[in-house]
Amino acid sequence: MNGSLAGNIIALIYYLIYQVVGILLSMRLLKKESISFRVLMGSILGTVALHWCPAIIAIAMGFGVCSHVAGLLLFLIPSMVILTRRELKEAAGEAMIEDISGFLQEVSLLTNVDAE
Repeated sequence: MNGSLAGNIIALIYYLIYQVVGILLSMRLLKKESISFRVLMGSILGTVALHWCPAIIAIAMGFGVCSHVAGLLLFLIPSMVILTRRELKEAAGEAMIEDISGFLQEVSLLTNVDAE
């Protein structure tokens, strides 16, 4: 892929994956901040991950395509866990609140019966 069109397109897609995932993470984790700040922080996160994830893997594997793919997986897998787990946690939190409120209602009914 030495300077070919296919190599340039693959490099652009590779870069955009890091940027998009970084922005998605910042959108999920920085909900109270403004949209421009979240996009900026996501872009920074994606760029830092683009530089460091393949470099960490390259220490063991050497610099090459394999280290870039492994670095991308090193960034994608924890990111996807964070993005999906947070949604599950929010849904579980809502269910837990409903369970707790139902339990408190039952306890209050029992204490009212005992008080009479």
